[in-house]
Amino acid sequence: MLVGSSIKEIVNLKVKLAKEFSMKELSPEKKILRMWISREKKEAIEDISQAEFVEKLLKRFNMSDAKHVNIPARRLLQALKGTDSDDER
Repeated sequence: MLVGSSIKEIVNLKVKLAKEFSMKELSPEKKILRMWISREKKEAIEDISQAEFVEKLLKRFNMSDAKHVNIPARRLLQALKGTDSDDER
C-alpha cells in the first residue's frame, strides 16, 4: 500500500519499485492494521477509523463503560504541537 500527498510521487515510486520487485495492482484496501478506511472518491481517503480496535482494548481493560470524546485530528495535532488554532490561520 502506497500513500502520499502527490499522485506523481506515488506513481514514480511505483515505477521504481516495479523495476526491482514483482508487483501487481490490488483493489483498494478497506481495512489495514486494524483500521477501517473509507473513501468518497476512487483515490481519496475520506476517513480512517480505529473504532473496532479501541472497543476491543476498552473491553480488555474493563473500560467499556468509559465516556468517550471525539477529537478531530487537526485539533489533536495542534495540541501535541502546543499551538493554538488561531496561530496557524
